[in-house]
Amino acid sequence: MLHADGLGGTYFPAHMDPAQLSSTLANPSTAAVASITKIAEDTPLDALRKSYGLYAGHSYSVAGVTADGKIALSNPWGYNHPMPVPIDDFQRLFNHIDVWP
Repeated sequence: MLHADGLGGTYFPAHMDPAQLSSTLANPSTAAVASITKIAEDTPLDALRKSYGLYAGHSYSVAGVTADGKIALSNPWGYNHPMPVPIDDFQRLFNHIDVWP
């Protein structure tokens, strides 16, 4: 959820309850940016990142949550948008999200 003061903040997906994460990102009155760290190449986590079409060391706009509960992301470059990511994989791949009301 957003901070009680309504000012948003930085969140760490790996430390959030999946329902809280989904609720925060599904709120249409907020804007969010999710950032993915560099990942060691040729590791299982790197393969997972590639399976969604995500770039390591990059940030994405959060477009919302799909009907089946996946996080929809938009590439700020305007092309090469990734596939929606299930909450559990989002928590493994993204190191932080910044949320604004």
